[in-house]
Amino acid sequence: MVLKDSSYNSVSPCLCGYGLSRLRLSINMRFSEIDDPKGLCKDVTNLGRWGNGDVEVGLSSAGQLEDVMYLVTQSFERNLDNGGQ
Repeated sequence: MVLKDSSYNSVSPCLCGYGLSRLRLSINMRFSEIDDPKGLCKDVTNLGRWGNGDVEVGLSSAGQLEDVMYLVTQSFERNLDNGGQ
């Protein structure tokens, strides 16, 4: 069995998903709304990706974890405030 895509979903819609070829997160926010001070995010609005949201970020080292969690937390809080809408 090959796991190609999975999503974490504590509230609807999904907050992020990951691909196993590398750790790639799809963040459920508009690219224009995310605060990304380190420039880690990529705008995938019109690329037809299988993730949820318009923001993609890759994680290539454990040293980036804190920065990536800052981005994921923004999506979590935004979606929680919107009642999962």
